[in-house]
Amino acid sequence: FDEYDADKSGSIEAPELSKLLSQLTGSEPSNAELKKMMTAVDTDGSGAIGFDEF
Repeated sequence: FDEYDADKSGSIEAPELSKLLSQLTGSEPSNAELKKMMTAVDTDGSGAIGFDEF
């Protein structure tokens, strides 16, 4: 988790998730894909992925 939390905010925001997915898949997700994934994973509605959600 800490490796992908580039700004050390304690959560993974959309740009950080995009970078993570690009590294794992070799291609950058579309904005629609990124929004869909953030919505699915961000269970507390904070707009970012916390450690527990990760």
